[in-house]
Amino acid sequence: MSNLRSYYRLTKTLSPFFKALFLKVEGMRNLRREGMVIIAKHQSFLDAPILACALPRPPRFTSAEYLFSHPIYSLGLKWVGSIPVGGNSSTSGLIKIVKALKNGEIVLIFPQGGINRKRFYRGAFFAAEKAKVPVIPVVIEKPEENCSKRIGISKIKVKFCQPLYPPSLKDKELMKIFEKEVIQKLKIEME
Repeated sequence: MSNLRSYYRLTKTLSPFFKALFLKVEGMRNLRREGMVIIAKHQSFLDAPILACALPRPPRFTSAEYLFSHPIYSLGLKWVGSIPVGGNSSTSGLIKIVKALKNGEIVLIFPQGGINRKRFYRGAFFAAEKAKVPVIPVVIEKPEENCSKRIGISKIKVKFCQPLYPPSLKDKELMKIFEKEVIQKLKIEME
């Protein structure tokens, strides 16, 4: 827990600096003080640090369970309080996410399960519905292009969309409509 506190302190200290220099953030009024699920299209390794700086308070991340067995990645993931999901951690991961949301935390989920994948996992919707919190889609416009080619000239645009409350998981038709709406907002190209 002390690792998580030091991560929060570091993020709180550095975020204003990075926001001022590198980020143009829109839609902050759409964020809530209570728990919320932030979902974003996973485009690059820069997505997580960009969103950690753009958000008003540090988020909890979700990461693939297998990454926790890597000697180097696991240290960083544990330090930021990442929640393992998938594999043997599917149920326990969702329970931890719901608990964090009910405690008022922000949980950041990349629903594709990896960078630029065409699949879309619905765990974010399940967790939000169980915790009775909103899902807030966020769009990051071309993070790696802006950083590598135009650092200091062009800011990375981060746009938080309006909060959406998922319907009951039992209503499959409403859930399909909800999912399509989220996918369109995130600009994810599905097969």
